[in-house]
Amino acid sequence: MNTHSKETDLPIIQITYQVSLDYRKSLEKFPRAHKISLGEYTANCFSQFLEKIIQTNHLTLKDKRLQNLKDLMALLLSIRLHIRMAKDLRCLSKGQFADFSRKLDDIQRQLIGWHKWVKSKLDSAPQP
Repeated sequence: MNTHSKETDLPIIQITYQVSLDYRKSLEKFPRAHKISLGEYTANCFSQFLEKIIQTNHLTLKDKRLQNLKDLMALLLSIRLHIRMAKDLRCLSKGQFADFSRKLDDIQRQLIGWHKWVKSKLDSAPQP
């Protein structure tokens, strides 16, 4: 069965999936003291983030989509802070942190672009 679809071709889904996968692989080297609390919690945030992207993509009401995009930006900020904490606690190397930061920057740029596009559609919609 082929689970590949056009939806999974969306760049924001591809990069989010890849950064989530890379993060989960990095958990193998987390110290036991932080593996569950910080490590798994952040991995779950990545899963929630990916699910919310898919949900947002399926919304037809643009104002609801706009709110979901704002929620995604807040969740991305939370993920960023947890990644930084993992670096500061030496669960991630500086190189890993830099790599995750670059990928999260790319995701943020895509979210901002998506937000602007949805907002422009709302602004140009005829008013009742």
